[in-house]
Amino acid sequence: MNTEFLKKLKQKLQVGNTQSIHLNSYPGRLAARLDLYELNFIRQNLPNDFLKKLLNSHSFGFKFKIEQTGNPQQSQSSVSKNSEQGEPAPEHANTSVQAIPAENKDAAVKQNLISKRLSSIYYENEDTYLEHGIKTFGFGYPTLIYRTKNDPDKILSAPAFIWMLELTRDKNEWIISRDEEQGISINDVLLNYLETDLGSTGFSKLNDEYLADSLIDETEFNVIVNRLLFQISSTAPQITGEHVISPMLDKLKRTEHVRIHGSPSITYSGIFGLFKTPKEPLIRDIKHLIDNADKFAFDKLNIAPFQEVKYSAVETDPTQEHALKSLGGNSKLIIHGPPGTGKSQTLTAIIVNALFNKAKCLVVCEKRTALEVILKNLSALGLGSLCGLIEDVNRDRKKIVDAVRDPKPAAKPVRRNILDNIFKETDETIGIVNRNHNFYSRYLLNDMTWGDLVGKLMREKGADENYLMLYNELKNCEIDFTAEGISEIYNSTLNFIKKNRKLFKTAKADLETFKILNDSLFAERSAKNIVLDLEGRIKNLLTELKKSISLLNLLHDKYSAALSRYYSDYSGKFNSALINIAEIYKKNCTLNRSLFTELSGWTNFKLSLYSVFSKKYKQLKKDKREILPLFYGLKEFQDNGYFEFHVTEIKDNLSEMEPQLETINTSLQSWYNGINEYKEQQLKQYSSADYDKYSFDDLELMNKADGAADDVLIVINNSALFSNTYEFKGVSIKQKMDYLSELTSGLEIIVEDINSLYDYYYWRSDFLACNEFAKKIIIKLIEFDVDNWESDSDLYFVFNTLIANESNIKLRNDGLFDEITGNLDKIKEFQLNTILEYWQSRQADSAGKFEERTGININALYNKSRNSKYQKRNSLRKIIAADHEVFTDNFPVMLVNPVVCSSLFEMREGMFDLVIFDEASQLRVEDVYAAKLRGKYRIVSGDENQMPPSSYFASSQLVIDSDSMNEDDEEIVITTDPRNLADAESLLEFAIRRGYVESSLDIHYRSRHPDLIDFSNAAFYNSRLNPMPPANNYKAMRYFNVCGIYNQAEGINKQEAEKVISLINELIIPEKGDDNPSIGVATFNIFQRNYILDMINFAANNDSAFAQKISIIRNKTGEPFFVKNLENIQGDERDVIIISTTFGKRADGSFIQNYGPINQEKGFRLLNVIVTRAKHMMIVCTSIPDEYIREYPSLLTALGNKGKGIFYAYLAYVKAVEDYNPKAKNSVLEQLRLNSERKEQGVNLLNKTIFEDEVYNSLCKQYNSERLAANYSSGGFLVDIAVLPEEKSGKIVAIECDGSAFHLSPEAYAWDIFREKYLEKFGMKFIRIWSVNWWNNHDRELKRLMEFINNPD
Repeated sequence: MNTEFLKKLKQKLQVGNTQSIHLNSYPGRLAARLDLYELNFIRQNLPNDFLKKLLNSHSFGFKFKIEQTGNPQQSQSSVSKNSEQGEPAPEHANTSVQAIPAENKDAAVKQNLISKRLSSIYYENEDTYLEHGIKTFGFGYPTLIYRTKNDPDKILSAPAFIWMLELTRDKNEWIISRDEEQGISINDVLLNYLETDLGSTGFSKLNDEYLADSLIDETEFNVIVNRLLFQISSTAPQITGEHVISPMLDKLKRTEHVRIHGSPSITYSGIFGLFKTPKEPLIRDIKHLIDNADKFAFDKLNIAPFQEVKYSAVETDPTQEHALKSLGGNSKLIIHGPPGTGKSQTLTAIIVNALFNKAKCLVVCEKRTALEVILKNLSALGLGSLCGLIEDVNRDRKKIVDAVRDPKPAAKPVRRNILDNIFKETDETIGIVNRNHNFYSRYLLNDMTWGDLVGKLMREKGADENYLMLYNELKNCEIDFTAEGISEIYNSTLNFIKKNRKLFKTAKADLETFKILNDSLFAERSAKNIVLDLEGRIKNLLTELKKSISLLNLLHDKYSAALSRYYSDYSGKFNSALINIAEIYKKNCTLNRSLFTELSGWTNFKLSLYSVFSKKYKQLKKDKREILPLFYGLKEFQDNGYFEFHVTEIKDNLSEMEPQLETINTSLQSWYNGINEYKEQQLKQYSSADYDKYSFDDLELMNKADGAADDVLIVINNSALFSNTYEFKGVSIKQKMDYLSELTSGLEIIVEDINSLYDYYYWRSDFLACNEFAKKIIIKLIEFDVDNWESDSDLYFVFNTLIANESNIKLRNDGLFDEITGNLDKIKEFQLNTILEYWQSRQADSAGKFEERTGININALYNKSRNSKYQKRNSLRKIIAADHEVFTDNFPVMLVNPVVCSSLFEMREGMFDLVIFDEASQLRVEDVYAAKLRGKYRIVSGDENQMPPSSYFASSQLVIDSDSMNEDDEEIVITTDPRNLADAESLLEFAIRRGYVESSLDIHYRSRHPDLIDFSNAAFYNSRLNPMPPANNYKAMRYFNVCGIYNQAEGINKQEAEKVISLINELIIPEKGDDNPSIGVATFNIFQRNYILDMINFAANNDSAFAQKISIIRNKTGEPFFVKNLENIQGDERDVIIISTTFGKRADGSFIQNYGPINQEKGFRLLNVIVTRAKHMMIVCTSIPDEYIREYPSLLTALGNKGKGIFYAYLAYVKAVEDYNPKAKNSVLEQLRLNSERKEQGVNLLNKTIFEDEVYNSLCKQYNSERLAANYSSGGFLVDIAVLPEEKSGKIVAIECDGSAFHLSPEAYAWDIFREKYLEKFGMKFIRIWSVNWWNNHDRELKRLMEFINNPD
């Protein structure tokens, strides 16, 4: 941003087309100009009567009639006879008419030409007002004739004064009127030109004293004109006396006039026409920037963030919300808004957010409609009182003053802490939802998301669920299934397992044989080498093993024999001892039991006495004395420990011995009966350290055999041939013998099957190369003896990944969405009240400070009439200059066009927090650069595929003005450089090249049927727009080839115009009143527009029924009827658009493929605009021959989506819709997509998961598959699964799996809410199902889903 850039902007503003009405007012063939002198052809002295009104009344109405000679068709025919045949008709804004006929022409023809000029002026003036909010009809008088200094061949014919007027008509009566609000000015464009040409700055404008009464009387008139003449040249003749009205001078007559009267001079000639706003305020701003460039920061302005809170009370779709939130970190933002995507809604949301954040907004746009839509949106929210819409600084003064002075209802107070809590809660909830969606979008295993994993698990798990066995055995196998590297582990593990499974199939039979071998054998050795080496070494080991086993067998046999002998001897002795004791006891008890068994002293005394006398008792006494030692002697048999028995002390009676003997005998017999088993048990348990020393005494053999066994095991372990270290399972000889025998058998099998080692080698070598996770899994799979290794392992990983990540899922039902929606509703109410409360308080404060500082009441500044302080009404410029802060506190949202912006606001950098440019593709850099600097944050909204800058605000010579099609037109061209930012086509291009952050709106709302937008979407937006689903299926496009004749001389097509009138007649039903559709007519040139308007007016004047219908649509609330040409229709929309393509074969049968701007390089933009205006229906009336339309494929291939090829493609598309030919329609769309130059990546609606397949397949088992549709498309919406109704009257059930597909977007939560709302709005029933619930309880979720499908209402 340097002074050279600024100078280039200034040059583009200053260097104008010298044939504009401000510098060359000669009407010539331009229909939108009327020479004052020509009014004489209506009535003599009519021009003088008009001047008297003008110079003597600040308000007046001047009426005159022109008798209508016939209908427009006849008028056109009569004119065409006077025109040259075969000449191309102009294709831009003003209808060409014939020059004033010679004096002897019929007066009716002259009046008809005047009527045509007035009609053209009227239509253009009305269109300008509808489009820009400014009526530019005015009168220029008198005319300054001036030969330019820098180019003596150029002679200007420029009005000195310009009066802004009103032009109306009532049938054939015309009314030119004026009121005191309409301005008078010196021709600023002329003064600016003179300053440049003469190098002087001494030209003064009208002083306020002259305008105090809104009137320039004749005295003031003479003073001002003479002063202007003197300032140009001190020798210029002064004017005096009566005004003698003269005709405007053409180029030749001007030359003659200068020769006679000199330069400069004045002629009393005047011109009626369209005096479009001059750019002097813009030039003034740029001059100021150049002169003070060192004081401006330009794009380096230090900007503090303003967006403390990012919510807006305005409902936004996700793409609109993205644009709003993009301001948080960016001070320069582009909002790309294709047709019907809600640019105004987005800007409204931004403005409301800014107001809540205490920021002031400047909205700049040339289009009145765009500004009014934003104002309407803000007013609907109750914020209209904070907005100032100024389209005309004079006419809009009253409403601004009234808005400040009139009392406003007090805002409802709001406790800010409540709102802050809602903000906090909503932020937290949105954060949960978005994090959940972000998680859903993450690839957890390879390219599988959570939904994929759930779907895969549910689809592939078998009845045996081996993956669960793996999980139970291994758990997570010490793997972090949430780690970033899990996919690498997953892939390598599955690859290992897959390969190893193939090898294992051949090695499985020999696994038991060779599994004892040491894995080190398979490292870096060939299979053959291992086989040869292993066989010999194992044979050697077998020899040693057999020796050891033989010695152990010898020991075992000898030990067994010893046990047998000893046990027999032991049992015999023990039994004999028992028998002896028993016999003694029994014999003596028979003799005398009591004397034998009782042990008391008396009994023993008696026994002693008896023994003296009897040998029997003597023997009894001896046996009694010996039996106890024999009994107690049984204890020696306890030492062997073969079985357990007890010998207890006899105390009182030998009979106590009897049960003991019986028990001992039983024990002995029991042991002896099981002696073989006992022996076998002893043979299993004995060892060199623990053996039966009573029975075996060959300790040498014992130690030798035992030691040999230990030694051979050492040899085996030291051989390094085996995977494990061999250790005896016990110390017994038998265990060692069995262990070595078992080992011997294994080794013998190895030797026997040594040639089978090759398969084992290949499997084991591959196994050893696996990662540790694969090894663990393979070992378990072998253990489970299952076949589907890869599948089971895959599901094991899937299951573990789900288990490890399940904690990330917080979104399992719609509760959080309901919470967000409820909070957003609360935010809307509280935020709007907070905004009003804040700004009303600020307005009161600023008014009080102003009065305190100046001593002037605010109403005195914003005065309605003269007062003691201000002797006249203050202009808006003066009001704002007095205190800008007071003004912008009252109107923190200013909506203006570029000229009004520069007219009202000082050139101060960053005076507004936000400056917003709407329809930026139509804004010139030079027109809005100064406005851009007035904002800290800069938002550029537009569409580079729509209209480029028009000539409306152009006063330079760079672009030919619509009024500049004069016969002596001379264009001054300045050099342009596409690399220079000052030469950027539009502000939008400037912003793109400057690297502004870009945000796109992708949801299309306007079209009620996708057919209405699909063509434009495919041709210009790479199908990234998402239209709404059709509420009902109807034919949204009609096609009528009327085969009309194109009158090239006049630029009209009579038959198409008649068809348009006929269609309007058919569409409007008077009984419906305001319920009739709104209608707009679009033509391909302005001649056809004027002709249709003339036909409508003529028909309405002559047919009361038609007049009633026209009245209904002209007065339709919010969307009145219009007829516009394709160059000024942007921003409009109607229910029904009727297009007249105008061109066709001429009367002689020839056909010229010249479609005006459509043929130009960027003419496709005009087509894009015109074909996207319809909300409900598009009707195309054309006369283009079919054989040319059919050429569209080759033209598109050759030229891309532009020129006549794209025009023909559109006609072919509409015809295909009319003919119910989907194949032809889709063929057009497909070629458009292939030829699209823009490879934009729109929002991807297709984000399919395996989970969706699983749900679909589950439903297929329950419903007829014809009712089910996966990835069901409706408008721009793609539904995961749709269940079609059984009956036509039923509703489609839209099933969404795991919420929005736009998981990575910060607006993911908003997509969820948006999709549900709009799918249900357009007749579907919506349900979400969550994969986590489906996984955890499939049967329950399926049942819930089926209940919803079966009962959607």
